[in-house]
Amino acid sequence: PLYFVLETEVVRERLLLNDTIASRSETFRLVYVPLTRSYRLSSGLYTQNVSTLEAATRQFSRLRSTRIAERKLLQKGERYVAMARLRHDTSQLPKPLQLSALASREWSLEVDAVRIAFTP
Repeated sequence: PLYFVLETEVVRERLLLNDTIASRSETFRLVYVPLTRSYRLSSGLYTQNVSTLEAATRQFSRLRSTRIAERKLLQKGERYVAMARLRHDTSQLPKPLQLSALASREWSLEVDAVRIAFTP
């Protein structure tokens, strides 16, 4: 199995210092099932079977309804930035592969953080 971590954060931008309002981390597990020749993507109670690797990776771009912060933590008129980043969790690999992952940058799969500014 391969493990991916979705890290999200809401920050209130200030002049000198940013305040972190909320942060969240969610782990996804991607497994190939040889018996059915399909892939299984799971996170907590959520599980979905897809037929191709392309379809499984496409699911990461369709993550919706992910609650990052409670509405009551946000103040009207303040400027906030929501950030999200997806990365491959190499610490979940088997030990021999972890050593390979440390020595090679090819194992480091990471997407640049997406930043969205908003004012409630």
